[in-house]
Amino acid sequence: MKSLLLPVALILLGASSCNLMSGGNKDKGTTESQPAAAATPTPDWVFRPLEHPKYPPSRFMVNVGNAPVDGNLITASESAMENGRTKISSEMNSKLKSVTESLLKEVGINDDVTTTSEYLQRIQNNTESLLIGSKEAGRYHDVASNSMYVLVVLDRQIQARGVLDGVGAALAKVGADNEQGTAAGRLKGLIEQHVALDEIMAGMVTLNVVVKQGLPIYAEYQQSYAELKKRMATVISAYRDSNLSLSVVGGNGQQGYADSSLAEPIVFQAMVNGDPLVGFPVTFRLEHPERGEISEATRQTGSDGRLSCKVVGLKLTGDEE
Repeated sequence: MKSLLLPVALILLGASSCNLMSGGNKDKGTTESQPAAAATPTPDWVFRPLEHPKYPPSRFMVNVGNAPVDGNLITASESAMENGRTKISSEMNSKLKSVTESLLKEVGINDDVTTTSEYLQRIQNNTESLLIGSKEAGRYHDVASNSMYVLVVLDRQIQARGVLDGVGAALAKVGADNEQGTAAGRLKGLIEQHVALDEIMAGMVTLNVVVKQGLPIYAEYQQSYAELKKRMATVISAYRDSNLSLSVVGGNGQQGYADSSLAEPIVFQAMVNGDPLVGFPVTFRLEHPERGEISEATRQTGSDGRLSCKVVGLKLTGDEE
């Protein structure tokens, strides 16, 4: 009888082993699936992008973009990249107003709300073009939340180099004040210089936001900015001493109804020392833009120094209704 017990014991032992391997469900006829692979650890940069050892804030503008994954990882990565760029853009734009106002005041440009707004629009266009140079430095798919994260970096030195080269080239093209010719001719030259320096100023504000002290390019930026201020101060001073007069010679005193237009154009004439200012570039704007719109505006004065515009789309403001 003892010889018969051994095989039975071996069979029972085998059955117990099988039962343990299957999680105790052998008698139910089911098998538990293999455990899933361990999730990839979340990179530190997802939560602390500014602490990335390869991309210090002194040299790089860094942010993390994210987007949901709706079945397509490539599309989600592109959306996360765009989200990261938008965050960098917002970071830059948040500083632009105060920087713009400060720099305009330094160079002596009237820093009224409209002027600042016009500069801001130009500068924001500059920052958007800068973002084309940003790159993806990391990508992480969080399976649990089904979200894609992308580390977006912008090299301050490289981007500033491109802007500064453009500023330097533009400054070199701005000629010295022309002392020859008529007063009107000299003033026209000053206006052309002023317009050119305005464009350079927009680039300089962008540099102020991007460049940090300690970058190799910082000293060169300061030198270019000092030169710009010097040129701008000279032009503005000469412009203010030019005896320019701008007067209304037609269409003054008109009245109109809401949702209509003024019947006649408003005509101005620009004069310098009694001579018509020819080819003078002009931008029209309403002091109260909520009351109407400018239409059919001439862009520069004619041979008689005149220019005109129409006012359309008249509207009543709250205190006039």
